[in-house]
Amino acid sequence: MLVNGSKEDVEQAVRVLEGINDLVEENPHAQAIRYVIDRWAHEYPKVVSLDELASEWRFTINMDKVIEYLESEGILPSRASEAAAPSFDLMSKLLQMFPSQKEFYTRIVKAVTGLAVARYLTDPHNRRLRMIYATLQAISAHLSEGDREPVHEIKGYSCKICGKTFSSFTEAKSHVQHEHDFEVEDEESAIEEILGRKLGEWVRLSFFCEKASLYGVSDFHKYLRYMLTKGALIPQEEDVMIKRRGGEEYIAVDEAWIRVRERMRMLERQLIRSRRAV
Repeated sequence: MLVNGSKEDVEQAVRVLEGINDLVEENPHAQAIRYVIDRWAHEYPKVVSLDELASEWRFTINMDKVIEYLESEGILPSRASEAAAPSFDLMSKLLQMFPSQKEFYTRIVKAVTGLAVARYLTDPHNRRLRMIYATLQAISAHLSEGDREPVHEIKGYSCKICGKTFSSFTEAKSHVQHEHDFEVEDEESAIEEILGRKLGEWVRLSFFCEKASLYGVSDFHKYLRYMLTKGALIPQEEDVMIKRRGGEEYIAVDEAWIRVRERMRMLERQLIRSRRAV
């Protein structure tokens, strides 16, 4: 999805990986991984001198172990020699998708770091990664359920009675209360959302509760707030995260995280089928 997908697929994958990078940015091993990738990016298309990199190394983790890990995962290719780290094909492809230097350094470096870190930091005691796993598993449970309702951008609100439009729900409700109070029993039933593009999907809050508990996420509301700041969840009007719909609580999940999890599930199914065929 990150390499062979459409431009939209790449954009969504980058958004998710940026969020993962941000979640673990304080981890010292993540910082070491980011440093190597960032140095490579600044030198591209030139090769990075490992001697120079070693002289500037300020991390407790061994530099060679970081580079060997990045090579083993295909994040960096195998070194052509001990003197330099060669060019990185994945980064070259991503650079073509994001040609400006500003986007390259602010987004692609973070995204590739997020990809590397997600594979490397498998320690179950890492609180930030437990949040990621809980979120991905909650989305997976949602996808298995099959009941998928989209979340759309709300461009405004309109009064069903007179057709006037408003920028906020509060304004629309106030209008109905003052202008049409005698005509309706429930003000909200007289208000209609003006919908724009699809932003994501509504996911049952119970899925997040279950997976957060399973992965040992202790402060549930802090967890939701944190995932909101990293772009996995979509805030509603007045920064409300949880909404009651049809007697059950739901939370809006960003389309990029939905799409990436769908892709992961597809790859998981392919892997299972290939193992059965052996």
